[in-house]
Amino acid sequence: MALPQLRYVEFVKDIRVSDTLERGAFAPTGNHLILGQKEETINTDALVYLGKCMEKNYYNTNVWLDVSRPHVIYIVGKRGEGKSYDLGVLAEGLGMAGGGEINTLKTAQTVLLFDTQSQFWTLKYQPNREKDIDRQQVEYLTKWGLQARALKNVQIFIPKGEEAIFTGSKEYVLNPVDMDGEDWCGLLGVDPFSPTGHLLIEAYGKVTTDGYKIVKKSPEGRIIKEEKVEPREDYDIHDLIKCIRHDEEINSDYQDTTIKAVTWRLGAAQNYPLFGKPGISLSEIVKEGYVTIFLLRNLSDEMKALVTGVIIKKIFKAMGIRRQLQRALERVEDKKEVVVLERRIRELALPVGLWVLIDEAHVMCPSDGHTASKKPIIEFVRRGRDAGLSLVMATQQPSAVDSRVLQTDLAIIHRLTTDEDINAARARLPAPFPSDIKIGGRDMSDMKDLIRHLGVGEIVCADAETSRAIIMRMRPRVSVHGGGEPRTV
Repeated sequence: MALPQLRYVEFVKDIRVSDTLERGAFAPTGNHLILGQKEETINTDALVYLGKCMEKNYYNTNVWLDVSRPHVIYIVGKRGEGKSYDLGVLAEGLGMAGGGEINTLKTAQTVLLFDTQSQFWTLKYQPNREKDIDRQQVEYLTKWGLQARALKNVQIFIPKGEEAIFTGSKEYVLNPVDMDGEDWCGLLGVDPFSPTGHLLIEAYGKVTTDGYKIVKKSPEGRIIKEEKVEPREDYDIHDLIKCIRHDEEINSDYQDTTIKAVTWRLGAAQNYPLFGKPGISLSEIVKEGYVTIFLLRNLSDEMKALVTGVIIKKIFKAMGIRRQLQRALERVEDKKEVVVLERRIRELALPVGLWVLIDEAHVMCPSDGHTASKKPIIEFVRRGRDAGLSLVMATQQPSAVDSRVLQTDLAIIHRLTTDEDINAARARLPAPFPSDIKIGGRDMSDMKDLIRHLGVGEIVCADAETSRAIIMRMRPRVSVHGGGEPRTV
């Protein structure tokens, strides 16, 4: 597929990098660099337009991302430098079928976006030159030769109990059945290896798998009644509280203060409108070709992580099953087996691939402490590619994110100011940093100097298939951008 002839854009900064790109997937015609693709296998059938290189040797080279295979992408930068904007750029490129200049996709890919600031609902809207709030964006799009657009297939989910602001939005609830002992630890903000964490995990095991025994005694200590409580998978919060309060073993093994603290906090959780049945259905939230947005802004950090973790676990398991069935289908020859496998794949109603976009990764997967989403995200990074799963994480605090999610094949770095965050971002670069950089004649070969002087929308971008990192500018959003700081006067 021939790539579009995109408009030439002037950049103010004079950026000169001596290092050539010794390895990079350049399209055979036009001025195009494709990230995420080996140089010997150029294919333009599934590309998303990211922006333009700002370096003089590769000035105005159009930079694309190959989305035909799974990726793990990491976006970092200070608040207001463009991280959420980048998530929107990716969501637009992935979620539009035949997106004109911004992609080469014949069919839209499936995207699930965890929106911690509740700002991506604007993907549904096209910027309007007649509106004052959109005029500057439309002018910027014109400068780049891009057309204002809106995503058609967008669905928005809001937590139950939250006032619906957007027409057509749907409520979601969490079913306790989808939670395990570590999830409850994450919600209550306790370490699974602490006494409180042990109590929660043991109670979960008793309620769902082992069963437990309630012993009622007289004031003198004489056993009056023994009751065996059978395990039940379809449990709720009340079952956990009952077990913790009355199970003989728990009451003999744990301090009374620990038991009271846990039951009190679980009792408070019973009143959360977010817990209920039937819970989140994958068939409803993972629709092929749709961008599905979960609004999380008004939830606590613990609850944000819980929602994210529960959904990611469900996706990881279901997509893994789908991949196993697909592999079996590619091998079996018996016609009856083929029919059965095809039916099972249809019943799952899942796409071949899925993109998960997460803002505020430091909340979801912190370097210190336990959250309900930390373990699922780490597992997602380690083994998600095999199931056709891609992950994009954004954070303003790279030093606060667990190092076990370092296995990224594309890193996007915006302006950062602290040595701690810059060093953490450097550790995530999947390609070397250029050795000789000058901006306006000033030496910027020290990565710390360069990253501190990046402008809004300017990035250092590194991918595992290109010989070094490049300095580029992300393209403008074609749909309405819901981020940015409001004017106060």
